[in-house]
Amino acid sequence: LQRDATFGIDFPAVYLFDGQGFIAHRAQGIARLSDLPPGASVCVIEQTTTLRNLEDWMARTGLRFRLKPVRSTEGALSAFFNHHCDLYTSDRIGLHAQRLLKAPEREDYVILPEAISKEPLGPMVRPDERRWFDVVRWVFLATVLAEEKGITTANAARLKEEAQDPEVRRFLGATAGVGWGLGLDDGWAFRVVTQVGNYGEIFDRHLGAASPLGIDRGMNGLWMNGGLHYAPPLGG
Repeated sequence: LQRDATFGIDFPAVYLFDGQGFIAHRAQGIARLSDLPPGASVCVIEQTTTLRNLEDWMARTGLRFRLKPVRSTEGALSAFFNHHCDLYTSDRIGLHAQRLLKAPEREDYVILPEAISKEPLGPMVRPDERRWFDVVRWVFLATVLAEEKGITTANAARLKEEAQDPEVRRFLGATAGVGWGLGLDDGWAFRVVTQVGNYGEIFDRHLGAASPLGIDRGMNGLWMNGGLHYAPPLGG
């Protein structure tokens, strides 16, 4: 709300759903927050929403950790990796990256499954650029719709010629109309998919199984698979 209403920016879409989580030392033998002993300590960066989220969550749940505020990310990670605290907390995708890039031994640390906040990520545009807002929104939605329809980088050209589904044909520019309302030509969605892939391909390449991070899709799966991503129909 604060960013949307006061910073002079608009958010066309949420392209990544995340939440604040925790990383622990695997040697502790814990799989969930409930496994932690009373008084477990958490390193957290001071004067951040991360700290505020943690304080709010403890107030709601009644669980109590010993908070160890640290001035910087590097300081908090150093304290955690040197066993000065039992947990470190940050956005979960960030935890995967920090474990990969900063941990002395990646396998010595486990990212717990709980998320204690909602941390959506998305592109930002100026509020006076309505056409650009629509273009950015639908370029993202095109990647989701492509995955829903089974359109990939590898098969898009063939489907443009052979598909019988009217929405697939319109999406790929085989029939006219997909670009008109955006001020684009009818080949824009085809170019998106052939150049970067559908949402699943993008996620897999940068964050998922084909990447060093190996993050599970989770909330970022398609709606029909229990995730949160959903593309409205093209209509027309």
